[in-house]
Amino acid sequence: MSEAPIQERLAMLDSAADAWWRAFNIHSRLLGQGVEHDRSQVHRVALNIAVLPLLRGIVTGDVTDAACREAFDGCLSAARSNAAYLKDAKMRRDAVAVGLHSGFGYECNALLALNRKHSNTWFAIPAMSRCDSGLYNRQDTHDLLVIHQKYGSTQSATPVEIKAKASMRDRRRYKALLVRGRMHLSAPGKYKPEDTLNAIASVYDGVASEEDARVADNATEKFTSMIRDYYAGQVLGSAANTAAVTVFRDSAQVRAHHPGLATVVLAA
Repeated sequence: MSEAPIQERLAMLDSAADAWWRAFNIHSRLLGQGVEHDRSQVHRVALNIAVLPLLRGIVTGDVTDAACREAFDGCLSAARSNAAYLKDAKMRRDAVAVGLHSGFGYECNALLALNRKHSNTWFAIPAMSRCDSGLYNRQDTHDLLVIHQKYGSTQSATPVEIKAKASMRDRRRYKALLVRGRMHLSAPGKYKPEDTLNAIASVYDGVASEEDARVADNATEKFTSMIRDYYAGQVLGSAANTAAVTVFRDSAQVRAHHPGLATVVLAA
């Protein structure tokens, strides 16, 4: 489909945007009516809508500075709204909702940590094709794609899976770059997703303390370093012999440089 005319691809993107807006309105009505459902879904749809400027830039081969800033603003707004719902879920003692909003919060933090650089060559978007829910393609599921653009062409799309924590089963399961939100995107003593979000937002709003700046920079530097190490890994499977843009890589270098990702238990 990448070889289809630009106007045809933009038309498909417009259709996707219409579908996301319909989904957003449906979820918003459910929330307004107090219908019990996964409240994090409205924020996931909002995140898809927010990155539309980047997606259009990918299609046209021109991801502008304005598109980067517009997308960041929209993603930050979705993340802030999710944080407000997380706070409400904690007050209601709704453990399921807390887990859903927390998980999405860590995903937003990873996306914002990279995109706050407003780079039009390296940026993150939500994973549009999740390889279903993980029921049939368990190793391939992922939350984000880190896009590498060069001269208007997509060089690679690196799959990233975000977990608040990561069990041994998680570490053995995922072929995507595995990032532990509490460990890799947080500062010491500030492990809640809203801590990193507030720091990134404060820096962006120009009201950050020195501590806020350290927390935000730590998340950006750590995530960028993990992407770099994963990108250096050998391509896995048959994708090594194709022109595929989205590929899974060996994570040995990531595991060597970043704690908490070992897939074997060392004997004492």
